[in-house]
Amino acid sequence: FRLGKAMTFLSLLILFIASAHAQACPWTEGSLTKWSEWSRTNVRTGEAVVIPKGTSLLLDVDPPQMPSLTIHGKLVFDNIPLSIDVDFLHVDGGEITVGLPSCRFTSSLTFTFHGTPLVPHVRDVESFLNKGFVVSNRGTSNIHGIGVRKSWTTLAATAVAGATTITVTDDVSDWLQLGITSPSIVLASTDFDADQSEMVTVFSISGNVITLSAPLKHMHYGDEDENGEVGLLSRNIVFRGNDDADSVAALYGGHYVAINGYSYVQGVELTSMGQKDILGRYPMHWHMSFHNIDGYFKDSAEHHNYQRCVTVHSTSGILVQSIVAFETYGHCFFTEDGPETGNTFDNNLGINPRPMPAPMVTPSDDQPSVFWIVNPNNTWTNNVAVGGKMGYWFAMPKQPTGPSTFVSVYPRVTPLLKFANNRAHSVSTGLFVDKMTDPDLNLESTSTYFPLVCTPGTSCTINENTYPWDENITVVDTVIEDFVAYKCSDRSVWARIGWNGKMIRPRIYDNQFGLLLIGGPHVTEDGIFVGLTGNKGEPRTGFEPYIGRSLPNPWWAPAFSGWDNYDVGGPQFLRNCTFKNFNTHSFTAYQETRTLHFGAIGVVEGYISLLPDNKYVGNRFINSTNRFHLNIASDLEKPELYGDSGKSFMAHDVDGSLTGTMGAFIVSKESIHFKIAGHGCSSTAEGVMAQWKPTVNKCPPSANLFAQVVVFNEDMKGTDFGRPLDSFHRATWYPFGGTTSSAFYANGQDIESDTRERYTMNMMSRRGVYLKFRNETHVLHPTPPKLKFVVANMDIGDWVVIAVDYPVAPSKVTKGWGNEAILPAANLADLDGSNYYFHAAQQILYVMYYVSSPSDTARYGFSSRTEESNFIIVEVPCGKTCSTTPSSFIPPVWTHLPDEAYKAELQGCQEVPPVNSAPDGVVAFASFQPKTKVLTLRVYHPLDQGVVSAHIHNGAAGTNGEPVFTFTSTFSPMSSGFVMSNRLHKLLYEGKLYLNLHTSANPGGLLRGQIGCVGTCSPPEDIPAATCTSPSSSGLVIYSNGQRALDFFAGTWKEALTDWDAQATPLVASPCGGKVIRLNLTAWDALAFQIWDTKKVISAAPYNAVQFLASLGSDAPFPSDFALVVHVAERPDVILGAYISAKHVTGYAVEKGYWALVTIPFSELGVSSTEHIYHVRFQTSFGAASLYIDNLMLVQYTKPTYPVVSAAAAKHPVTTCSDSETGTVTGTVTGVVTGVVTGASTTGAASTTGAASTTGAASSTGSTTGAASTTGAVSTTGAASTTSTTGAASTTGAASTTGAASTTGAASTTGAASTTGAASTAGAASTTGSSSTTGEVSTTGSASTTGDVSTTGGEPLPPPAPMPKDKKWHVVFSIDTTCNNDEVARFNAALHRYLRELTEENDVEFMVESSCGSAKRQRGDYISSDITLSGVDTDVVAPAFEDALTEGTRLDSLSSELGYEVSLGAVYEEESGEESGGISGGAIAGIIIGAIVCAVAVIAGVLYMTKFRKDEERV
Repeated sequence: FRLGKAMTFLSLLILFIASAHAQACPWTEGSLTKWSEWSRTNVRTGEAVVIPKGTSLLLDVDPPQMPSLTIHGKLVFDNIPLSIDVDFLHVDGGEITVGLPSCRFTSSLTFTFHGTPLVPHVRDVESFLNKGFVVSNRGTSNIHGIGVRKSWTTLAATAVAGATTITVTDDVSDWLQLGITSPSIVLASTDFDADQSEMVTVFSISGNVITLSAPLKHMHYGDEDENGEVGLLSRNIVFRGNDDADSVAALYGGHYVAINGYSYVQGVELTSMGQKDILGRYPMHWHMSFHNIDGYFKDSAEHHNYQRCVTVHSTSGILVQSIVAFETYGHCFFTEDGPETGNTFDNNLGINPRPMPAPMVTPSDDQPSVFWIVNPNNTWTNNVAVGGKMGYWFAMPKQPTGPSTFVSVYPRVTPLLKFANNRAHSVSTGLFVDKMTDPDLNLESTSTYFPLVCTPGTSCTINENTYPWDENITVVDTVIEDFVAYKCSDRSVWARIGWNGKMIRPRIYDNQFGLLLIGGPHVTEDGIFVGLTGNKGEPRTGFEPYIGRSLPNPWWAPAFSGWDNYDVGGPQFLRNCTFKNFNTHSFTAYQETRTLHFGAIGVVEGYISLLPDNKYVGNRFINSTNRFHLNIASDLEKPELYGDSGKSFMAHDVDGSLTGTMGAFIVSKESIHFKIAGHGCSSTAEGVMAQWKPTVNKCPPSANLFAQVVVFNEDMKGTDFGRPLDSFHRATWYPFGGTTSSAFYANGQDIESDTRERYTMNMMSRRGVYLKFRNETHVLHPTPPKLKFVVANMDIGDWVVIAVDYPVAPSKVTKGWGNEAILPAANLADLDGSNYYFHAAQQILYVMYYVSSPSDTARYGFSSRTEESNFIIVEVPCGKTCSTTPSSFIPPVWTHLPDEAYKAELQGCQEVPPVNSAPDGVVAFASFQPKTKVLTLRVYHPLDQGVVSAHIHNGAAGTNGEPVFTFTSTFSPMSSGFVMSNRLHKLLYEGKLYLNLHTSANPGGLLRGQIGCVGTCSPPEDIPAATCTSPSSSGLVIYSNGQRALDFFAGTWKEALTDWDAQATPLVASPCGGKVIRLNLTAWDALAFQIWDTKKVISAAPYNAVQFLASLGSDAPFPSDFALVVHVAERPDVILGAYISAKHVTGYAVEKGYWALVTIPFSELGVSSTEHIYHVRFQTSFGAASLYIDNLMLVQYTKPTYPVVSAAAAKHPVTTCSDSETGTVTGTVTGVVTGVVTGASTTGAASTTGAASTTGAASSTGSTTGAASTTGAVSTTGAASTTSTTGAASTTGAASTTGAASTTGAASTTGAASTTGAASTAGAASTTGSSSTTGEVSTTGSASTTGDVSTTGGEPLPPPAPMPKDKKWHVVFSIDTTCNNDEVARFNAALHRYLRELTEENDVEFMVESSCGSAKRQRGDYISSDITLSGVDTDVVAPAFEDALTEGTRLDSLSSELGYEVSLGAVYEEESGEESGGISGGAIAGIIIGAIVCAVAVIAGVLYMTKFRKDEERV
């Protein structure tokens, strides 16, 4: 009975749904008047037809051809075969409906638009009512033909030429359900030639197998991610232009446009549509709605059209989806002026757009793209571009063009919304971001995309004139995901993105040239690059038959590359990419042997050197002997003609995946680096190849970075720098210490057709370089009178000295954007970056570029340098005649700023306690400059992005200490440094500083290394702490102890913003006591003390310096741009100042928690003794400062001298904890050992300081009385024997025992034994004899013994301590709440505390991991926890632990804490066995039996749970 009622209800429901569906079909609407009846009185042959507002018609017959049809009312098409012939159709505020999404039009319908080309031709026609379909004035067009599951698919297997069947990926049998006997499809080309795309008709379809009416003309590949596309071109609703001879000749078809109207079109076919060279006449077009319109065009086809495919013009919110477009003229999917935002182009297939014959609407239509993009604030996903000049062309104007110029959007600085999972092939360039449009739609020669936003928390103005370095501006990432490109005859990707480009997971195959991101910083990661795949194409002519595969150019066999570098910008980062099949191929063609060159990583020839900060990590090479290809030489006999980008090429192999050496550099052999001796580079680099000859070498990692030197000719009009074809001028560089044959030629970059504007050159930092200008025949040319020098990619302490020929001294030398004057140095040795020196006898000007603050930053998981802003400009009053006396002199090697080498070898065993799972080979190179007191470090590690923090700590070996310096970037290679105070220099010299790398798994440190001296290191001075200078006849106080001098008034530039207090209490008391100034300056801010009464200005004569006490107020380092500035009455408009550096600070550096005395001589400020001071201020430029300041004075100062530290504190060498192999010391012994050994007796104190390691056999028999304590890392290798020890022994440090321990005999220990730290034993250790220890033994840290240890004498000792053993449980808890990730986290933390209570009295560690144990996600869930006990006492603790787990009452506290009931479900013990070299036969049998049992258990469980569920439902 119940079943019958249910069936009756179901039947009624089905009938209701069917009825509702039938009622939803528009042609069933009862209020419609049939056209066949209405037309009798309202339609006259040859006259315009108008459907007035309020009239609703059903088109039930074919109307006669009409000159026009205007719809103010409503026109619905009956679901019968129909055709419309009309000159134009205008939905003017009305509605036209041909099916709906819920009820498709399933008959056949053709719209044919008639009309002849306009004579004379007019491009900008005001009216759209010419041979078209127009929706305007909020009219609505609903057109929905038969839908298909897939409008296009891909080949599942290769279709050979001549095939009549093809196999595709998807079931496309519904393509035959369109009511069309032989639908047309298109197969996209999979070769370089897009004309191999072909349109064919279908004979039959069975699932995913399509039988064709005629054989294929070309091969279409269907494998290796190069599966050709197959698209459906036929639909049951067709829009077409008439095909009379005049229309075809003029490419004058129909068009469809929505102008502030609503258009919803689906399941249609458009052909012979679009009108060549007429604005706004496109097959499908949304026109200038200037707001978000809810419209779409999807699941449709276009082919053989005359202008464009789909155009979105100044409209937002449009969806263009699943369109197949084949062979149109001009750009295909087109955004027009630039205001278009929020539109989506998804799953579209565009094939083979044709170049537009002249004349054309857009000048670039003769270089057609499949997707033309003028505003990046749209979405492009899952599209395919085949053929044309560009697949995807980002051509953003600076601001909208055409009739949209009034719209305030700025496309070229607008962030990209989304570009993901798009493909391009059989095209010239797959993805192109460059050559964007100017206001007249002409293409610029080069264009750069800079997406900008206001920095969060700030306000700013962004327009076409905004720059990325403007205040409150942030450059956002441009992310391109999962882009696929193959068979691109030019390049897969050419993207000129200014900064922050990210190519994620690209897949690049079979292209001429590789993926290229221009500018930087950019990153490419997780990509796949294949030089040659199995897709050989169709070899037809030229070299192709000899090679056996098609080529981009059949008559030219150039180099192929996967990922390229170019000469503009950087840095470029390449991470975790795979390169396959990049090898050289030789072949014989036309009686000559020729070579097809391949390089996984290429360099595009250019006239600017690549930035040397390009880095590579985690990359793999499969069947690729040619990892690099440098296209650098066109004339080997004249290396000066090489492109600068190749011959100065260098790249950084971060992890050794390129070269096998972590931190190595790949350097062009033509680089200036090879013009000097002792460069340390190998003559060959395995796996590295260049065209014509091997020109790339591998250089080892070092403490120095490679820098880029850029010279700009700032006065081209004042320089006769012509460039005749036979004699153009170039910069010639010579390394200091080189010879005339050491020249490196930089060709420079054009800024005008006959002028060179800038020259670049890469070199290792901390070197000097000499610049001359010569022509091709090496004849000297006068030096330009105004040059600007910029040096990039250096970090703190790095420097470059540049020498250039000039006949006279400069009239002006400035630095940075503020044009700060640089004064001449007294002599060459005083050059330090803040001055210059002109050597009159040599006719050489010397300038130094010195980096005084850390510039390391984190970019995309790489450590990178920020570009220094303080460029140097020199102006010399010699016009076009800056010629010097010819000379072969080259300056010698620069020795005025020496470095001292330090080093740290980072190891897990140096950690306290030791870490046994740390990687090997991690090295930190350090250099210390005694003159500037700068310590610089370069750290190479293989952890990629795994390091979460890195510090330099204060602490000797075996002890942990506080950090004294924090690295900004932790990505390898870490590169940074700081100015060391005298206090820290002493610790460095004594070996009491160490470097520590922290990871999330090892927050206390994974890798540690004591920093030690390599070679000769000078001892530091013994400088006492700062004291208070008392006012006297030789000093005048401006501020001290909370009081300023009466005549001085204090104030700041940003009074409302600056945080300062003249009555502050410092963190550490000032040497002068009392109150101090607390000062927090922002960028471009100052705190000034000024005398307003001009009669009270202070004579400078009694004084020679400004002096004050300073202490840091935060953990931030002392800013390098913190300056002291004075003004004098005689020159009130002149800024007299100096940046405060180590030479001004007694004790070198200003630190937090310490006070330092700072003195700036008048000679550096430029103050004369005859002048009068009225203004003193502290000032910042780009940075910020947080300081305490006291005792600001004018003084008469004599610089004191200090002795060096005592010779007893000798320099500390580099140490490791693996030096036991060589018998060196790696620990410090500093305590007391007292003992009695039977036999001989020794009394005294034994103390060893340093690194202690014993190698060999050590035997001690007798009695030792004394004091011995071991602090540090103690390692013993060899056989050591000891008889008996009585006394107190204390070991502090890192002690670990590696080896298997075996003890024979009896041992007795009296006293309290306590071990704190981690102790592990593995290896072979043997002890024979008797050992008795009386007293208290305490071990802090971890102890390590490697080798065989034996004790001889006495009775046999007991067996060794048992090995640590793990026990595991899988515990299921029932919880009375919903299980989710947040709840698991709470539960895991509470369970952790609960388990700690069970184990806190035992030497046992535990781990617990929990997860949801049920998929129900409802109240009454389960949580599963895996619990592991580890330690030597697990067997003792385990029973009590398991008992505690099974006592439900013990869970009460856990339930109380969590706020819901927790009960125990089940406990499963899983004891872990010891490791072995293999699996025994018994174990294998056990696994098999266990698997069978588990399978049976699972089946039984399923059956039981099914029954349980049914029972539960029944209840």
